[in-house]
Parts: sequence; C-alpha cells; structure tokens
Amino acid sequence: MDRFGFLVCVPALFPGSFPKVGGNVMPDAARLQTLGFVWVATLSLRAVFGAGAAETLVRADQALASVQKVEYVVACYRVGDTTFGDPSRKTIARVKQERSDADGLPLFWARVNVPRSDLVDGSRQEIAFDGKRLGVIDHDRKVCTHGAYEDAASNAGSFLSIVLFREFTQQAKARLSPGGGTVRQLGKEEVGGIPCDVLEVVGPAGEITRWSIATTDHLPRKRKRVSISGGQETAVVQEIISIDTSPTFGADVFTFETPDGYMHRIDRGLKRLAFDKGESESSALVCGVADEQYAAALRNLCGLDKLCEGAAGDLERVRRICAYVHRLWRHDGGGRAKNQDPISIVQEAAKGGRFSCVEYATLVSACLNAMGIPARELSLMMPDVETSLIGGGHMAAEAWLADQNAWVFVDAQEDVVPSVRNKALSAVGFQAALAERSRDLSLRGEAGETGEPVQYPIELAESLFYFRARLDNRVAKVRPYTGALLLLATGVDQPKVFQRWLPLQGDVVTRSLAAFYAPPASGAGDAANRQ
Repeated sequence: MDRFGFLVCVPALFPGSFPKVGGNVMPDAARLQTLGFVWVATLSLRAVFGAGAAETLVRADQALASVQKVEYVVACYRVGDTTFGDPSRKTIARVKQERSDADGLPLFWARVNVPRSDLVDGSRQEIAFDGKRLGVIDHDRKVCTHGAYEDAASNAGSFLSIVLFREFTQQAKARLSPGGGTVRQLGKEEVGGIPCDVLEVVGPAGEITRWSIATTDHLPRKRKRVSISGGQETAVVQEIISIDTSPTFGADVFTFETPDGYMHRIDRGLKRLAFDKGESESSALVCGVADEQYAAALRNLCGLDKLCEGAAGDLERVRRICAYVHRLWRHDGGGRAKNQDPISIVQEAAKGGRFSCVEYATLVSACLNAMGIPARELSLMMPDVETSLIGGGHMAAEAWLADQNAWVFVDAQEDVVPSVRNKALSAVGFQAALAERSRDLSLRGEAGETGEPVQYPIELAESLFYFRARLDNRVAKVRPYTGALLLLATGVDQPKVFQRWLPLQGDVVTRSLAAFYAPPASGAGDAANRQ
C-alpha cells in the first residue's frame, strides 16, 4: 500500500497527552533551549556537511521554532510517475495550524480543507485535529465522523498537507544526531516566485527528501519525497502556494461540530466487516502457469525447489516462499521495477533495486504459481481510497492450500502468512482476527502464546476493506490484464476513483464470500507435482 511508508511514522507525530487549544505560545525557556540546541549543532554540521548546507538547515529549523501560527495553501502532486494517474493533477489544500505548548514539534493543532476528488466537482472534505481527536466532514456523503486519532486516521484523506513543517523539523533533528544521515546543498530554485536554497536530505536507510528553503524567511516552501528505481526518478511533492505566519484565528477555529442535516458517526477503530453468504459462482479467475519455460527459469533463478524441500504441508511451503521474497530487497513505497515481470524484478533487486508492495505481490504470486500452488494478486484499498493522495491501498496475494481447502493471505512486504492455531486465514479472515484482537492469531507461524495481540501495521490493517483479486494470475513474462474480482462488504459502496486520479472501472463486483473464495479452477496448480 503504500501509506505505503508514510503512515508508519504517524504515531510518532502524536505523543502521549495534549493540552487544550489556547495559550499555545511556546514558553521562553523551551524556545531558548531549542534555539540553543540548533546553534550548538551548527559547529559539527559545518564540519560534516559544509557551511552552506549546515547554515541553511539550522536557519530553517530556527525559523520554524519561532512560528506560533500559520495559514497556508499547499499543492500536492506527483512528478515522473504515471502509475497512479495524470501527474499534472494537483490537489489544493488550505491549512490552519497552531503550536501546542506541550509539543516539541511545530504546529500540532490543524484544520484542513481538501477536495474530495479531482474527478468529483464541488465536493469537499474538512479535517480537524484537536488534541487526541480527529474529525472528518464528508460533504459529498453528508457524514461527519469523530474518533480517537489512531482509530479514525483512515478517514483523514491526505495527511501530506498538514505534516509539511513537522516532517522538516523531525528530519532536521535527525540529521543533527550522530549517524542520522547526510545533508547537502544542491543549488537554488524559485518556488512561487520566492528564491530558495535546495537541500537534499538522505536518511540512514537511503531515503531521499529534497527541501526548498526560502532565502528570505528561511521557511520550507517545497518538499519532494524522492524514489529512484531503474534510473528513473519519481517524487511526491508538496509545494506551498501562499503562506501567512501571522493569521487571525477565531476562538473556535479548531472545534469540530456536526453540521445540521449530516449523519454523525463515531469511529472506534478497526471493525469486523460483514459479507453476504451467497452461493459459489464461477468466475474468470485463473492461476497457474501460462509459459512453462519461463516458470522453470523462475524456479531455477530463485532456487524454489530446494527452498521447499521437506516442507510439512502447503502452509509451510507458502511461508518459506513468502519469507524468501520478503528478504530480496528493502521496501520503498515509491520504488518501481523498470520491468514488471517476476524474473526482471529478482534481477533488478540483486543489483540493489528497492520496490513497493506491488513488486512483492507480483513476485510472491508468481513464485507460488510456479511451484504449483495456485495464487492470485490481491489489491487492498482503504476506506478513504477515493480521497487519499497516496497510501490509498496495499498489494498482497492469496494462495490456495489444497490440504486445508482454503485460501491464505500472503503479504511478502511484511512477511506475513496469518493463521489461527495453524488454520490458514484469508484476507477477510485476517481482517476479522485483527478487528477482534484474537490472541491466537499468528503472523508467521510463531507460537502466539504471549497473551498480547499480534501487531500488524495499522495502515495496512485498514487497507483490508476493499478486496480486488486479479483475474489472470498465470506465470509468464508478459501477462494481459483482464480485470479483477471486487469483493464489497455489506453496506459499502463501490469506489469510483483510486487516490483522487485513477478511475476504477471494469471490475466484476460481488458481495458474496462464497463467490470470492471459491476454489481455483481445476488444473490451476498442482502442488504435489513440485513438492
């Protein structure tokens, strides 16, 4: 998915307890401590990074430390990537933020207005944060949702517009620490007519962010989260169009009430989904191998026959293959393999390539099918898939276990093949176990006897909402896309767009678990032949 990478860090942005809005001027002592810290760090930074990068970083961190309130308009868009739609489309958000006196990072209190979708005229969404609470008004559906932040996060649409300054401060502090990565000055550019210095910040894991810092007020004006794969650079960009650091906010600017005539809903976190029982139906879903020579080459390249030797059953074979794929590269939510066939993905990973959940799903499904275990790629989508700018979905797979007569969920990005007491769980079964906080849930076959609920990243757990199984999953170098089978929960509407831009069309829709989880067609795979 990938909030795909971004939402993983969200809990760190919202520490323990929060005061009420009001009286949020940072105490002088705290401000002096912050300013003293950044200036003391300047000496070591000058030595490591050079005067230009060091001074630009310190001035920007100092400038943000002095900002108490801000109102800005920000454009969020993609560059160099057509995977998720037209990169020229921009989502415009208006943001109001104010500092919390108990928060070491700037501008916690926030309210943001964003369009629901670039493809839906006139519809808007409002999001408000005050302390631990989150509220979302969906003007298109006339629904107002309240909830604890960590429970209701999936309803917030795009977080990019509200964390711009917080992320800069976090990265600046990290780079000031030993082993915190590197910073260098790339040059200069203008952002909205404002002259800026461009800094490239590289984290310890190789993650790249480029910041454009105004030379006048030293505030960040643009952020590019960069991914480089196959020599091609892509990025998600936030660019400030206008900014006011002395806005006038009314006393109730961060309060949040349900408008008259709107449905009021409380979000209490992940809830078990309900589906129709229905009857098993035939579908065009196919697994297995389309090109035997290519599949044999994949098995040989990956050593799959040896990998699966001695496995006690289908579930163990699936877990071994999942773990193997998981270890091939380090996840990069923005990374894309130059060629999307399984063998090319393995070869590019061997040269240091880093890819997203898409490549994990493609490769693990192909490896399973090549070994005679029917498997299908599974696109998972968040409840807010239509409003998110990024992170609206996740990719995984499901495999058919002949000896259990059941489908099992396979997430090679996280190395997860869930079960309860060694009984395999499908994606829907996994969602139910997470929602019920089952103490018998195992992610990788571990004993699961600690008495603590198993942890699976919340942003990925929330993507277990819409389930889309690719119809043609046969192993080949070139695979035609023939559509997907979409499973909808009871009372859930079919989404029309993915992440604001990409129309979702041509799916075969069902609400029946029996139809979605029917056994694969006869001959789709024969695990016994390749044990």
